[in-house]
Parts: sequence; structure tokens; C-alpha cells
Amino acid sequence: MSINTTRICLLRENTLNGNLAVQFVPIPNPLEQAWKEFEPLFKSAIKGPELFKKIAEHQELKVIFNNVNYCRYMNAPEGNLHYGLDGIKTYYEHQPNSVLESYTKERITAYCLSLKQNELKQDPAILAISHRRMGWEYPVHKLNDNFTVFFKTNFGYGNSSYFYTIIQYKGVLVVPYSDWVKYRFVNKYEIIRYSAHHFVSNESWEWAMEYAKDAWNLANLSESAFVNRYLLGQCEEMVSGLASILSGNKFKVFTKSWGILAGPSQVKEEIQLLGHSLMIYRAEKISGALTFIESINALSGTVAIGGIIEKIESFNLRMRPILEAEIPKIEENISRETAAMKSRKQEYDIASEEKNTYVVRYRELREEFPDEGLADFDQRFDQAYPGYMNAMKKCDDAYKQYCDASDKLSESERVVGELKKSLNDIRVYFDRKAEITGDLVG
Repeated sequence: MSINTTRICLLRENTLNGNLAVQFVPIPNPLEQAWKEFEPLFKSAIKGPELFKKIAEHQELKVIFNNVNYCRYMNAPEGNLHYGLDGIKTYYEHQPNSVLESYTKERITAYCLSLKQNELKQDPAILAISHRRMGWEYPVHKLNDNFTVFFKTNFGYGNSSYFYTIIQYKGVLVVPYSDWVKYRFVNKYEIIRYSAHHFVSNESWEWAMEYAKDAWNLANLSESAFVNRYLLGQCEEMVSGLASILSGNKFKVFTKSWGILAGPSQVKEEIQLLGHSLMIYRAEKISGALTFIESINALSGTVAIGGIIEKIESFNLRMRPILEAEIPKIEENISRETAAMKSRKQEYDIASEEKNTYVVRYRELREEFPDEGLADFDQRFDQAYPGYMNAMKKCDDAYKQYCDASDKLSESERVVGELKKSLNDIRVYFDRKAEITGDLVG
């Protein structure tokens, strides 16, 4: 790990041609010599408050206790160094020297990073500078009247942390629609919030800035090429993926959770789906694409979207009768599986009652012979009650059959629930469209 620790990642504009470049600038440490001289004290007999006081009063090192917004753990809560001297003294002056030493090093890193960032901000050619500030950050970088880029971050808030690159072209958000078909697991409502989604880490700054650089440099060279790749191209890639999903059962996708992206090095894997797993996947992806129609419509004033919406609608009109035919069949199975589960439950209850009769007698007899060895006692019990082992096995078998029947029913209920949700999304979309246009679709 080096970004925001030993070097800063930045986005610089070439003032001659307007192109952007990603660069790295080392972070100097003006406190290096002072630290080398002070560091041996952590191995000395000086402890606690006295050692802390020496740091706080040191002519050069005391600056590290100035307030600084520095997120220690990018995607974990409670990881900020923004507290000044008064906010940390009570805790750290009573810590072991090793803990205080590690903390002091971190404060030095934060100080040096902040110092270099403030220096770089004075350069008008630098568009963006990597950071590790905690909380919501949304700096706006307008490159021309048509093109704006944002690095939207929320570091240090656990599961609520995020790292997005957002590009707007003529006021329209560049949306990575193809993510919907590239990833097996992805939140469709999240996709329309960003242009690129990054793993929450310092090293992701390079990926984020490379994405913004590539997009702008293409737009700077040819706006039509930018539109074809980042706007129309994303729509077409999604539509192509939907067509493959509707007709095939083998897909190359990113199978890792969208929320824990591994970065640009992540590799697609081939999956093969059959039966209801395939139907759920198709229904989810096809119906879910309807969510994007509003934002795709927003492109129509900028881009000739060329029947994209009509294709998404046609996929859903093909999917709807398939779902309408399949759902009743599964519901019939659910009725049979419910009856089977209840029957297995009754069999298990009877077997369990018989087993409990033996268990009660076992405990009673054990109280009569408390000093007898367990092996000898079990042998005595088996001889006195030869049906005991058979009752135990019968109960275990009945329980397994009951669990299997219950799991089968639960799976059918899950499947029909997923399919009903997709069918409802399709019906709601076309019902609303009919209300607006007055045309009955499908």
C-alpha cells in the first residue's frame, strides 16, 4: 500500500492539448530526522504521560497533533485521526509505548500527506488529488460546458462507505448499464448512482483516475466517439447481454459480489444455470432492466438511442407469458409439498413421542444404578428394552425426511416469490405505460 502513504495520485491537465494524465508524486517527510532522533525513547524507561508529553512539546513533532481529517481504515467505522491533542491525550498517554509509537508514526504520515496535498492544491493544472478524508466528499471538476467529473467518496463509515467516479455529459449521468449483465449479483438501484464503482481502498484512486482520464481524453478527441462508447455503447452492451440471457444458459460473468469488487483485475467466470435457477436469473435480469428505462430516456436529448427501450420492452413481453405459465405450476407443487411436509411432520411427532418414552425410562433407570459404568448400563438397557435402538433410528429417519420435505417446500416458495416479483415488475411497468399512452401493450 503506497497511495496516500508514500505517494499521492493526481489527475493533471496538459495545458497544451487539454488531455488528462494520471501521475504520482512522492510525499516528503520533513519530520524524518526529528523522528529518527526521538524514536529510541519508545524503547527507553520513559512511559505513559511523560513520553506523551515529550512528543506534544517537541519543537518539531508537536505539529502532528494539529487537527487533520485522515481516515485510518477506509471502509471501517471509527477510524479517523481528526482529533487534536486534547481529544487523544487521555487515551494514548496511558497506552503501552509500542501502541503510542505506532500511533505517532500514523500521525506523522497524516501530517505529511496533508502538507503535500495543500501544496498541490495551489497548482491550477491539477484537477484532482487523492485523499483519505473521512466522511462525505463530492468535489466537482468541470472540464468544459459539456463534461463534468466527480470523485464521490464516503470513507470510514463501515458498510455505508463508498467510492464512486461520476461523469456527467451535457447534464446527463454516464451510467454503466452493462454492469447489470456483467455481474451476476448487483444492485440495480446502485448502478444508476455512478459511472464507475470502486473498492473502498487507497489503491483504488489509480483506477478511479484512470477511468476519468480515459473518458475525458476520448471526449476531448472526439465527442461522438465518447458518446458511442460511454453512453450508447453501454446501452447496447446491456441489450446484447439481455438477449444472451434470454436465449442461453451459459454466461461469462463476474461472480464475486458487486459490493466487494476486486478492481480491474477481476476475471469473469463461466456459469451454467438450469431449471428454476435459470428462470429466476432470466426473470431478474430481464425485468430489472426496466428500472433503467427512465435514465435511458434522459439520453434521448443527447444521443440517438436507436430502439434500445423498445428492445428491453420486447424482452419483457417475451418473458411475461413464460412466467405466467410457470408460476401456477410451481404453486400446484407447493400445495402437494405442503401436504407432504405436514405428513412427514406427523410421522416425526409420533416417532419422537415413542423415542421420548424410552428416554424418560433411560433416565429413571440410570437413577437406580448411578454407580454402574456407562457401557455396562447401556448394555443392560438395550437388553431390557430391545426396541430402544430401533425407536431412536426411526425418529432420526423421520426427522430427516421432515427436514427434507420442509426444505423442498421452502425452496419452492422462494422460487415462486422471486418469479412473482419479476412478473409484478413487468406488469406494473406496462400498466403504467398504458395509463400514460392509452395503448394496451402486449
